[in-house]
Amino acid sequence: MSKPAIRFCAGDIGSNAIKVRVVEAGGGLRKTLFEARYPIRLGASAFESGSISREDIEATVSAFQEIAAMCRSFGVDRTRIVATSAVREAVNREELVNAVEKHTGCQIEVIGGTEEARLLAVGMRPDLVDGMHNLIVDVGGGSTELIYTRTDQEIDTMHSMRLGAVRLYQMVKPGAPVSKKEYGLLEVCVQNLLENTHLPVIAKKTQAVGVAGTLRAICDAKNFGSQRPEPEITFKDLEKLIRALRECTVDEMEERFGVDRKRAQIILPGALIVSGLMDLYSLEKITVSGRGLRDGVIEEMIEAAATGHKFDAFDYAVRIGDKYNFDRAHGQRVAKLADSLFVQLEPLHRLTEDFRELLGYAALLHDVGQFVNYSRHHKHSYYLILNEEFPGLILPQQQIVATIARYHRKSMPGEKHPEYQILSPTAREVVDKCAAILRIADALDREHRQLVHSVEATISRQAVTFELNSKGPVLLELSAAKKKGEFFEKVFGRKAVFQSTHAPAGAKAV
Repeated sequence: MSKPAIRFCAGDIGSNAIKVRVVEAGGGLRKTLFEARYPIRLGASAFESGSISREDIEATVSAFQEIAAMCRSFGVDRTRIVATSAVREAVNREELVNAVEKHTGCQIEVIGGTEEARLLAVGMRPDLVDGMHNLIVDVGGGSTELIYTRTDQEIDTMHSMRLGAVRLYQMVKPGAPVSKKEYGLLEVCVQNLLENTHLPVIAKKTQAVGVAGTLRAICDAKNFGSQRPEPEITFKDLEKLIRALRECTVDEMEERFGVDRKRAQIILPGALIVSGLMDLYSLEKITVSGRGLRDGVIEEMIEAAATGHKFDAFDYAVRIGDKYNFDRAHGQRVAKLADSLFVQLEPLHRLTEDFRELLGYAALLHDVGQFVNYSRHHKHSYYLILNEEFPGLILPQQQIVATIARYHRKSMPGEKHPEYQILSPTAREVVDKCAAILRIADALDREHRQLVHSVEATISRQAVTFELNSKGPVLLELSAAKKKGEFFEKVFGRKAVFQSTHAPAGAKAV
Protein backbone atom coordinates (compact mmCIF):
# COMPACT_ATOMS: atom_id res chain seq x y z
CA MET A 1 0.00 0.00 0.00
CA SER A 2 1.50 3.30 -1.08
CA LYS A 3 1.98 6.15 1.37
CA PRO A 4 -0.49 9.04 1.14
CA ALA A 5 0.62 12.10 -0.79
CA ILE A 6 2.22 14.90 1.21
CA ARG A 7 1.99 18.58 0.36
CA PHE A 8 5.02 20.84 0.74
CA CYS A 9 5.41 24.61 0.54
CA ALA A 10 8.79 26.17 -0.21
CA GLY A 11 9.34 29.92 -0.01
CA ASP A 12 12.25 32.09 -1.10
CA ILE A 13 12.50 35.68 0.12
CA GLY A 14 14.97 37.26 -2.27
CA SER A 15 16.19 40.77 -2.94
CA ASN A 16 13.84 41.35 -5.86
CA ALA A 17 10.78 39.23 -5.02
CA ILE A 18 9.17 36.68 -2.70
CA LYS A 19 8.43 33.38 -4.42
CA VAL A 20 6.49 30.37 -3.16
CA ARG A 21 5.60 26.98 -4.55
CA VAL A 22 3.32 24.20 -3.29
CA VAL A 23 4.14 20.67 -4.44
CA GLU A 24 2.30 17.41 -3.80
CA ALA A 25 4.47 14.28 -3.71
CA GLY A 26 3.47 10.66 -3.27
CA GLY A 27 3.52 7.32 -5.03
CA GLY A 28 6.59 8.34 -7.02
CA LEU A 29 4.73 11.29 -8.57
CA ARG A 30 5.04 15.04 -8.05
CA LYS A 31 2.66 17.79 -9.01
CA THR A 32 2.95 21.55 -8.59
CA LEU A 33 -0.34 22.78 -7.12
CA PHE A 34 0.41 26.47 -6.74
CA GLU A 35 3.13 28.95 -7.57
CA ALA A 36 3.27 32.69 -6.97
CA ARG A 37 5.66 35.61 -7.11
CA TYR A 38 5.28 38.77 -5.02
CA PRO A 39 7.36 41.63 -6.52
CA ILE A 40 8.55 43.10 -3.22
CA ARG A 41 12.07 44.48 -3.68
CA LEU A 42 13.50 44.23 -0.18
CA GLY A 43 16.96 44.83 -1.59
CA ALA A 44 16.02 48.31 -2.77
CA SER A 45 15.86 49.61 0.79
CA ALA A 46 18.18 47.09 2.49
CA PHE A 47 21.18 47.68 0.21
CA GLU A 48 20.78 51.46 0.14
CA SER A 49 20.09 52.26 3.79
CA GLY A 50 21.11 49.04 5.56
CA SER A 51 17.59 48.36 6.80
CA ILE A 52 14.30 47.19 5.33
CA SER A 53 11.77 50.00 5.05
CA ARG A 54 8.54 50.06 7.06
CA GLU A 55 6.57 49.89 3.80
CA ASP A 56 8.45 46.79 2.67
CA ILE A 57 7.94 45.08 6.04
CA GLU A 58 4.20 45.76 5.82
CA ALA A 59 4.13 44.50 2.22
CA THR A 60 5.97 41.34 3.26
CA VAL A 61 3.52 40.71 6.11
CA SER A 62 0.63 41.22 3.70
CA ALA A 63 2.15 38.76 1.23
CA PHE A 64 2.58 36.13 3.93
CA GLN A 65 -0.97 36.59 5.11
CA GLU A 66 -1.99 35.48 1.61
CA ILE A 67 0.60 32.69 1.64
CA ALA A 68 -0.58 31.40 5.03
CA ALA A 69 -4.20 31.38 3.83
CA MET A 70 -3.13 29.57 0.67
CA CYS A 71 -1.26 26.92 2.69
CA ARG A 72 -4.37 26.33 4.81
CA SER A 73 -6.60 26.03 1.75
CA PHE A 74 -4.28 23.49 0.12
CA GLY A 75 -3.77 21.56 3.35
CA VAL A 76 0.01 21.97 3.26
CA ASP A 77 1.77 19.48 5.56
CA ARG A 78 5.31 20.90 5.68
CA THR A 79 6.66 24.37 5.04
CA ARG A 80 10.12 25.93 4.86
CA ILE A 81 10.62 29.63 4.11
CA VAL A 82 14.18 30.87 3.56
CA ALA A 83 15.44 34.44 3.22
CA THR A 84 18.67 35.43 1.49
CA SER A 85 20.99 38.44 1.20
CA ALA A 86 18.57 41.37 1.52
CA VAL A 87 17.13 40.08 4.80
CA ARG A 88 20.32 38.62 6.25
CA GLU A 89 22.20 41.91 5.77
CA ALA A 90 19.46 44.21 7.08
CA VAL A 91 20.09 45.57 10.55
CA ASN A 92 16.37 45.26 11.31
CA ARG A 93 15.97 41.73 9.94
CA GLU A 94 14.62 40.55 13.30
CA GLU A 95 11.84 43.12 13.05
CA LEU A 96 10.72 41.66 9.73
CA VAL A 97 11.03 38.04 10.90
CA ASN A 98 9.07 38.74 14.09
CA ALA A 99 6.36 40.76 12.29
CA VAL A 100 5.73 37.96 9.80
CA GLU A 101 5.53 35.32 12.52
CA LYS A 102 3.32 37.47 14.76
CA HIS A 103 0.76 38.30 12.08
CA THR A 104 0.82 35.12 9.98
CA GLY A 105 2.39 32.32 12.01
CA CYS A 106 4.96 31.76 9.22
CA GLN A 107 8.54 31.25 10.39
CA ILE A 108 11.32 32.70 8.26
CA GLU A 109 14.74 31.07 8.26
CA VAL A 110 17.47 33.57 7.39
CA ILE A 111 20.20 31.58 5.64
CA GLY A 112 23.76 32.55 4.83
CA GLY A 113 25.46 32.51 1.45
CA THR A 114 26.97 29.06 1.96
CA GLU A 115 23.65 27.46 2.85
CA GLU A 116 22.02 29.27 -0.07
CA ALA A 117 24.65 27.83 -2.40
CA ARG A 118 24.23 24.34 -0.93
CA LEU A 119 20.45 24.37 -1.43
CA LEU A 120 20.93 25.62 -4.99
CA ALA A 121 23.23 22.70 -5.70
CA VAL A 122 20.64 20.27 -4.31
CA GLY A 123 17.94 21.75 -6.53
CA MET A 124 20.18 21.78 -9.61
CA ARG A 125 21.20 18.11 -9.54
CA PRO A 126 18.94 17.07 -12.48
CA ASP A 127 20.60 19.68 -14.72
CA LEU A 128 24.20 18.75 -13.90
CA VAL A 129 26.24 16.62 -16.29
CA ASP A 130 27.66 13.33 -15.03
CA GLY A 131 31.35 12.81 -15.67
CA MET A 132 32.03 16.54 -15.96
CA HIS A 133 32.84 19.37 -13.62
CA ASN A 134 29.91 21.79 -13.25
CA LEU A 135 29.95 25.47 -12.34
CA ILE A 136 26.57 26.70 -11.08
CA VAL A 137 26.17 30.46 -11.42
CA ASP A 138 23.41 32.29 -9.53
CA VAL A 139 23.35 36.06 -9.95
CA GLY A 140 20.77 37.18 -7.43
CA GLY A 141 19.69 40.62 -6.34
CA GLY A 142 22.17 41.08 -3.51
CA SER A 143 24.75 38.34 -3.98
CA THR A 144 26.21 36.00 -6.55
CA GLU A 145 26.69 32.35 -5.68
CA LEU A 146 29.19 30.06 -7.42
CA ILE A 147 29.07 26.32 -6.78
CA TYR A 148 31.76 24.13 -8.33
CA THR A 149 31.15 20.38 -8.43
CA ARG A 150 33.35 17.38 -8.97
CA THR A 151 32.71 14.94 -11.82
CA ASP A 152 30.46 12.88 -9.51
CA GLN A 153 28.26 15.98 -8.98
CA GLU A 154 29.34 16.34 -5.34
CA ILE A 155 30.13 19.90 -4.27
CA ASP A 156 33.80 20.80 -4.37
CA THR A 157 33.68 24.47 -3.39
CA MET A 158 31.04 27.12 -2.75
CA HIS A 159 31.55 30.87 -2.91
CA SER A 160 29.20 33.76 -2.20
CA MET A 161 30.04 37.29 -3.42
CA ARG A 162 28.35 40.38 -2.03
CA LEU A 163 27.34 41.71 -5.41
CA GLY A 164 24.08 41.13 -7.27
CA ALA A 165 21.96 42.90 -9.84
CA VAL A 166 20.00 45.02 -7.34
CA ARG A 167 23.06 45.89 -5.25
CA LEU A 168 25.05 46.91 -8.35
CA TYR A 169 22.17 49.07 -9.54
CA GLN A 170 21.96 50.76 -6.11
CA MET A 171 25.71 51.52 -6.20
CA VAL A 172 25.52 53.42 -9.50
CA LYS A 173 21.80 54.08 -10.15
CA PRO A 174 22.21 54.36 -13.91
CA GLY A 175 19.52 55.85 -16.07
CA ALA A 176 17.97 54.35 -19.18
CA PRO A 177 19.65 54.69 -21.59
CA VAL A 178 22.90 54.26 -19.64
CA SER A 179 25.42 57.05 -20.06
CA LYS A 180 29.05 56.35 -20.89
CA LYS A 181 30.12 57.41 -17.40
CA GLU A 182 27.49 55.24 -15.70
CA TYR A 183 28.44 52.24 -17.81
CA GLY A 184 32.10 52.74 -16.92
CA LEU A 185 31.26 52.79 -13.21
CA LEU A 186 29.24 49.58 -13.52
CA GLU A 187 32.18 47.87 -15.27
CA VAL A 188 34.67 49.07 -12.64
CA CYS A 189 32.49 47.78 -9.78
CA VAL A 190 32.26 44.32 -11.35
CA GLN A 191 35.95 44.21 -12.22
CA ASN A 192 37.04 45.26 -8.72
CA LEU A 193 34.88 42.59 -7.12
CA LEU A 194 36.18 39.82 -9.35
CA GLU A 195 39.79 40.89 -8.86
CA ASN A 196 39.51 41.08 -5.07
CA THR A 197 37.47 37.92 -4.41
CA HIS A 198 38.99 34.49 -3.92
CA LEU A 199 37.08 32.48 -6.51
CA PRO A 200 37.37 28.78 -7.38
CA VAL A 201 39.80 27.56 -10.00
CA ILE A 202 37.90 25.43 -12.50
CA ALA A 203 38.96 22.67 -14.87
CA LYS A 204 38.86 22.95 -18.64
CA LYS A 205 35.62 21.82 -20.29
CA THR A 206 33.63 22.69 -17.18
CA GLN A 207 29.88 22.85 -17.82
CA ALA A 208 28.44 26.21 -16.73
CA VAL A 209 24.81 26.23 -15.59
CA GLY A 210 22.95 29.46 -14.84
CA VAL A 211 20.07 29.66 -12.41
CA ALA A 212 17.54 32.14 -10.98
CA GLY A 213 15.78 35.22 -12.26
CA THR A 214 18.64 37.33 -13.60
CA LEU A 215 20.03 34.67 -15.91
CA ARG A 216 16.57 33.57 -17.02
CA ALA A 217 15.66 37.20 -17.81
CA ILE A 218 18.85 37.60 -19.86
CA CYS A 219 18.14 34.36 -21.73
CA ASP A 220 14.53 35.40 -22.39
CA ALA A 221 15.68 38.79 -23.70
CA LYS A 222 18.21 37.10 -25.99
CA ASN A 223 15.50 34.74 -27.31
CA PHE A 224 12.75 37.35 -27.62
CA GLY A 225 10.93 36.98 -30.91
CA SER A 226 12.87 33.86 -31.87
CA GLN A 227 11.01 30.92 -33.37
CA ARG A 228 13.57 28.52 -31.90
CA PRO A 229 14.53 29.81 -28.42
CA GLU A 230 17.58 28.13 -26.90
CA PRO A 231 18.12 27.68 -23.13
CA GLU A 232 21.66 28.98 -23.26
CA ILE A 233 23.64 32.19 -23.48
CA THR A 234 26.89 32.41 -25.45
CA PHE A 235 29.49 35.03 -24.59
CA LYS A 236 28.98 36.61 -28.02
CA ASP A 237 25.20 36.71 -27.52
CA LEU A 238 25.66 38.37 -24.14
CA GLU A 239 28.03 41.04 -25.39
CA LYS A 240 25.63 41.87 -28.23
CA LEU A 241 22.69 42.09 -25.81
CA ILE A 242 24.62 44.33 -23.41
CA ARG A 243 25.48 46.78 -26.22
CA ALA A 244 21.82 46.97 -27.17
CA LEU A 245 20.45 47.26 -23.61
CA ARG A 246 22.73 50.14 -22.62
CA GLU A 247 21.20 52.26 -25.40
CA CYS A 248 17.56 51.42 -24.60
CA THR A 249 14.95 53.30 -22.63
CA VAL A 250 12.68 51.25 -20.36
CA ASP A 251 9.96 51.29 -23.02
CA GLU A 252 12.42 50.11 -25.68
CA MET A 253 13.63 47.27 -23.44
CA GLU A 254 10.08 46.04 -23.16
CA GLU A 255 9.32 46.48 -26.85
CA ARG A 256 12.55 45.07 -28.32
CA PHE A 257 13.44 42.39 -25.75
CA GLY A 258 10.28 41.73 -23.75
CA VAL A 259 11.96 42.87 -20.52
CA ASP A 260 9.45 43.37 -17.70
CA ARG A 261 9.44 47.02 -16.61
CA LYS A 262 10.16 46.06 -13.01
CA ARG A 263 13.32 44.22 -14.11
CA ALA A 264 14.42 46.83 -16.65
CA GLN A 265 16.53 48.73 -14.11
CA ILE A 266 18.56 45.71 -13.06
CA ILE A 267 18.91 43.54 -16.17
CA LEU A 268 21.97 45.42 -17.46
CA PRO A 269 23.81 45.35 -14.08
CA GLY A 270 23.02 41.63 -13.86
CA ALA A 271 24.24 41.02 -17.41
CA LEU A 272 27.54 42.77 -16.65
CA ILE A 273 28.13 40.47 -13.66
CA VAL A 274 27.46 37.42 -15.86
CA SER A 275 29.74 38.82 -18.56
CA GLY A 276 32.53 39.41 -16.05
CA LEU A 277 32.33 35.82 -14.82
CA MET A 278 32.22 34.38 -18.35
CA ASP A 279 35.26 36.44 -19.30
CA LEU A 280 37.13 35.44 -16.13
CA TYR A 281 36.56 31.74 -16.73
CA SER A 282 36.72 31.89 -20.55
CA LEU A 283 33.24 30.39 -20.75
CA GLU A 284 31.86 30.16 -24.26
CA LYS A 285 28.31 29.61 -23.03
CA ILE A 286 26.08 29.14 -19.98
CA THR A 287 23.14 26.75 -20.07
CA VAL A 288 20.19 28.34 -18.28
CA SER A 289 18.12 26.16 -15.96
CA GLY A 290 14.54 26.66 -14.86
CA ARG A 291 15.38 25.34 -11.39
CA GLY A 292 16.40 27.33 -8.36
CA LEU A 293 16.60 27.70 -4.61
CA ARG A 294 13.02 26.54 -3.98
CA ASP A 295 13.77 23.30 -5.81
CA GLY A 296 16.54 22.55 -3.32
CA VAL A 297 14.24 23.32 -0.40
CA ILE A 298 11.50 21.10 -1.86
CA GLU A 299 13.92 18.24 -2.60
CA GLU A 300 15.20 18.17 0.98
CA MET A 301 11.69 18.25 2.45
CA ILE A 302 10.54 15.41 0.19
CA GLU A 303 13.63 13.35 1.00
CA ALA A 304 13.12 13.91 4.72
CA ALA A 305 9.49 12.80 4.47
CA ALA A 306 10.40 9.68 2.46
CA THR A 307 13.39 8.53 4.52
CA GLY A 308 12.51 9.92 7.91
CA HIS A 309 15.90 11.64 7.90
CA LYS A 310 15.48 15.24 8.95
CA PHE A 311 18.24 17.76 8.31
CA ASP A 312 20.40 17.50 11.41
CA ALA A 313 21.43 20.94 12.57
CA PHE A 314 23.50 19.27 15.30
CA ASP A 315 25.79 17.81 12.63
CA TYR A 316 26.12 21.28 11.17
CA ALA A 317 26.93 22.64 14.63
CA VAL A 318 29.78 20.12 14.87
CA ARG A 319 31.13 21.43 11.57
CA ILE A 320 30.98 24.98 12.97
CA GLY A 321 32.95 23.81 15.99
CA ASP A 322 35.54 22.10 13.80
CA LYS A 323 35.91 25.32 11.82
CA TYR A 324 37.12 27.00 15.01
CA ASN A 325 39.26 24.03 16.08
CA PHE A 326 37.17 23.34 19.20
CA ASP A 327 37.66 20.45 21.60
CA ARG A 328 35.06 18.20 20.01
CA ALA A 329 35.17 15.51 22.72
CA HIS A 330 34.60 18.12 25.44
CA GLY A 331 31.80 19.84 23.52
CA GLN A 332 29.99 16.59 22.85
CA ARG A 333 30.31 15.41 26.46
CA VAL A 334 28.99 18.72 27.81
CA ALA A 335 26.13 18.55 25.30
CA LYS A 336 25.30 15.00 26.41
CA LEU A 337 25.32 15.95 30.11
CA ALA A 338 23.28 19.11 29.47
CA ASP A 339 20.71 17.13 27.49
CA SER A 340 20.39 14.56 30.28
CA LEU A 341 19.95 17.29 32.90
CA PHE A 342 17.37 19.09 30.76
CA VAL A 343 15.24 15.94 30.65
CA GLN A 344 15.60 15.15 34.35
CA LEU A 345 14.94 18.73 35.46
CA GLU A 346 11.81 19.23 33.35
CA PRO A 347 9.57 19.50 36.47
CA LEU A 348 11.66 22.56 37.43
CA HIS A 349 12.25 24.38 34.15
CA ARG A 350 9.06 23.34 32.25
CA LEU A 351 10.58 24.22 28.89
CA THR A 352 9.51 22.57 25.63
CA GLU A 353 11.54 20.16 23.49
CA ASP A 354 12.45 22.99 21.09
CA PHE A 355 14.57 24.57 23.80
CA ARG A 356 16.18 21.22 24.55
CA GLU A 357 17.67 21.34 21.05
CA LEU A 358 18.85 24.94 21.48
CA LEU A 359 20.57 24.05 24.75
CA GLY A 360 22.31 21.18 22.95
CA TYR A 361 23.76 23.49 20.29
CA ALA A 362 24.91 26.00 22.92
CA ALA A 363 26.49 23.25 25.02
CA LEU A 364 28.35 21.83 22.04
CA LEU A 365 29.70 25.22 20.91
CA HIS A 366 30.15 27.02 24.23
CA ASP A 367 33.96 27.11 23.94
CA VAL A 368 34.39 28.07 20.26
CA GLY A 369 35.39 31.58 21.34
CA GLN A 370 38.74 30.17 22.50
CA PHE A 371 39.69 30.33 18.82
CA VAL A 372 39.89 34.12 19.30
CA ASN A 373 41.12 34.42 22.88
CA TYR A 374 40.76 32.33 26.04
CA SER A 375 40.35 35.07 28.65
CA ARG A 376 37.02 36.34 27.23
CA HIS A 377 36.09 33.33 25.17
CA HIS A 378 32.49 33.25 26.43
CA LYS A 379 31.92 36.63 24.77
CA HIS A 380 33.72 35.57 21.62
CA SER A 381 31.58 32.40 21.54
CA TYR A 382 28.47 34.59 21.54
CA TYR A 383 29.72 36.61 18.58
CA LEU A 384 30.89 33.63 16.52
CA ILE A 385 27.70 31.61 17.05
CA LEU A 386 25.45 34.60 16.31
CA ASN A 387 27.25 35.39 13.06
CA GLU A 388 27.64 31.86 11.74
CA GLU A 389 25.40 30.32 9.11
CA PHE A 390 23.18 27.94 11.09
CA PRO A 391 20.75 26.09 8.79
CA GLY A 392 17.66 24.88 10.58
CA LEU A 393 17.48 27.81 13.00
CA ILE A 394 15.63 31.08 12.60
CA LEU A 395 17.26 34.24 13.95
CA PRO A 396 15.53 34.38 17.37
CA GLN A 397 16.58 30.77 18.01
CA GLN A 398 20.17 31.48 17.00
CA GLN A 399 20.23 34.46 19.36
CA ILE A 400 19.11 32.21 22.22
CA VAL A 401 21.81 29.64 21.41
CA ALA A 402 24.51 32.33 21.29
CA THR A 403 23.35 33.93 24.56
CA ILE A 404 23.17 30.61 26.44
CA ALA A 405 26.76 29.91 25.36
CA ARG A 406 27.81 33.42 26.39
CA TYR A 407 26.72 32.75 29.99
CA HIS A 408 28.42 29.37 30.48
CA ARG A 409 31.03 31.12 32.66
CA LYS A 410 31.89 34.36 34.45
CA SER A 411 29.10 36.88 35.17
CA MET A 412 25.44 35.96 35.36
CA PRO A 413 22.91 37.42 32.89
CA GLY A 414 22.04 41.01 33.72
CA GLU A 415 20.25 44.09 32.44
CA LYS A 416 23.58 45.81 31.78
CA HIS A 417 24.47 43.30 29.07
CA PRO A 418 23.18 44.44 25.63
CA GLU A 419 23.03 40.87 24.27
CA TYR A 420 20.68 39.97 27.13
CA GLN A 421 18.75 43.24 27.02
CA ILE A 422 17.63 42.78 23.41
CA LEU A 423 15.94 39.46 24.18
CA SER A 424 12.22 39.22 24.88
CA PRO A 425 11.15 38.38 28.47
CA THR A 426 10.36 34.81 27.37
CA ALA A 427 13.75 34.40 25.69
CA ARG A 428 15.49 35.73 28.82
CA GLU A 429 13.74 33.13 30.93
CA VAL A 430 14.90 30.41 28.54
CA VAL A 431 18.48 31.71 28.62
CA ASP A 432 18.49 31.87 32.44
CA LYS A 433 17.30 28.29 32.83
CA CYS A 434 19.41 26.79 30.08
CA ALA A 435 22.57 28.70 31.04
CA ALA A 436 22.14 27.48 34.62
CA ILE A 437 22.04 23.89 33.34
CA LEU A 438 24.94 24.46 30.94
CA ARG A 439 27.17 25.83 33.70
CA ILE A 440 26.75 22.63 35.66
CA ALA A 441 27.25 20.39 32.61
CA ASP A 442 30.43 22.29 31.71
CA ALA A 443 31.74 22.01 35.26
CA LEU A 444 31.26 18.24 35.16
CA ASP A 445 33.94 18.04 32.46
CA ARG A 446 36.25 20.58 34.05
CA GLU A 447 39.41 18.68 33.09
CA HIS A 448 38.24 17.98 29.53
CA ARG A 449 38.92 14.29 30.17
CA GLN A 450 35.32 13.04 30.06
CA LEU A 451 35.64 11.50 33.52
CA VAL A 452 31.95 12.04 34.31
CA HIS A 453 29.96 9.95 31.85
CA SER A 454 26.51 10.45 33.38
CA VAL A 455 24.69 12.35 36.12
CA GLU A 456 21.47 11.67 38.01
CA ALA A 457 19.47 14.57 39.40
CA THR A 458 17.08 14.12 42.31
CA ILE A 459 14.68 16.98 43.02
CA SER A 460 13.36 17.76 46.49
CA ARG A 461 11.61 20.81 47.91
CA GLN A 462 14.79 22.37 49.21
CA ALA A 463 17.51 20.98 46.95
CA VAL A 464 18.56 19.22 43.78
CA THR A 465 21.13 16.48 44.34
CA PHE A 466 23.43 15.68 41.43
CA GLU A 467 24.97 12.20 41.64
CA LEU A 468 28.02 11.94 39.37
CA ASN A 469 28.75 8.59 37.73
CA SER A 470 32.44 8.85 36.93
CA LYS A 471 35.45 6.78 35.92
CA GLY A 472 37.46 7.85 38.93
CA PRO A 473 38.00 10.67 41.43
CA VAL A 474 36.58 13.99 40.20
CA LEU A 475 37.64 16.56 42.78
CA LEU A 476 38.10 19.35 40.24
CA GLU A 477 34.68 18.65 38.75
CA LEU A 478 33.03 18.70 42.17
CA SER A 479 34.75 21.96 43.07
CA ALA A 480 33.83 23.59 39.74
CA ALA A 481 30.23 22.37 40.00
CA LYS A 482 29.83 23.90 43.45
CA LYS A 483 31.03 27.26 42.17
CA LYS A 484 28.99 27.19 38.96
CA GLY A 485 25.96 25.87 40.81
CA GLU A 486 25.39 29.27 42.42
CA PHE A 487 23.53 30.52 39.33
CA PHE A 488 21.42 27.34 39.29
CA GLU A 489 20.41 28.03 42.91
CA LYS A 490 19.46 31.60 42.03
CA VAL A 491 17.36 30.60 39.00
CA PHE A 492 15.56 27.60 40.48
CA GLY A 493 15.46 28.53 44.17
CA ARG A 494 16.92 25.20 45.35
CA LYS A 495 20.28 24.33 46.79
CA ALA A 496 22.54 22.42 44.39
CA VAL A 497 24.25 19.43 46.03
CA PHE A 498 26.95 17.46 44.20
CA GLN A 499 28.35 14.08 45.10
CA SER A 500 30.25 11.26 43.46
CA THR A 501 30.60 7.63 44.43
CA HIS A 502 34.19 7.80 43.17
CA ALA A 503 35.23 10.74 45.34
CA PRO A 504 38.18 9.90 47.70
CA ALA A 505 37.38 8.54 51.12
CA GLY A 506 36.30 11.28 53.52
CA ALA A 507 35.14 13.65 50.78
CA LYS A 508 31.77 15.23 51.56
CA ALA A 509 28.92 16.24 49.35
CA VAL A 510 29.19 19.87 48.30
